[in-house]
Amino acid sequence: MNLVGQKKFGYSPTYGKVEDIYYLKQKGKRYLIREHDLLEEEVNLPIGGRIFSSDYFHRIETIRIRIDIEQDLESRGYQVLFYDQYFAGKKVELKRSREAATKIATERGYLKADSIFLVKAPNGKQFLFCLEYHNGHEVKRIEEQMRAYVEAMKIGSPSIKYDLEIGNRVINIFKKEQVMRTLKERMEHDVYFQNMMDRFVFCEV
Repeated sequence: MNLVGQKKFGYSPTYGKVEDIYYLKQKGKRYLIREHDLLEEEVNLPIGGRIFSSDYFHRIETIRIRIDIEQDLESRGYQVLFYDQYFAGKKVELKRSREAATKIATERGYLKADSIFLVKAPNGKQFLFCLEYHNGHEVKRIEEQMRAYVEAMKIGSPSIKYDLEIGNRVINIFKKEQVMRTLKERMEHDVYFQNMMDRFVFCEV
């Protein structure tokens, strides 16, 4: 029925042979909605059918992180109400196109979070998180990204996007500990992030 596509990756001189990737096609999405009573927003597809190569390792790691987060939360009685990722698209109202599911407005433009997810605690309280996975070493670029998050949170953009009356936190996950330490130190000494540091979470993968 051609519900699932396959992307084959060749041999990398640096990493050797990397795993091939299977992904859901439009036919597969329609099948799941029709035969398994899923809602359209519950089934994500790559944006425009575009299959990745340049961000292979970043994308694979964000998927692995999602699995770890969901399994850990569910094991402790928490419920993940939704989990959007940057490579999945969502329909835009009044438009025929789709855009990244994690696109949020800032004061000067837009940013695209790696992931955005909503968690419900056993006591019913909800928590909204944006997540960024950093596998590089460009501290300055990451710091500018965090500034964009401050702009987004100042106008309540993540909460408005999902029609929620709660604020959000930004989880930063790093592959390299030194990058994490340097970024955190720079943010703590920057007046721009004053009174906002409690909205940021830092951890090493």
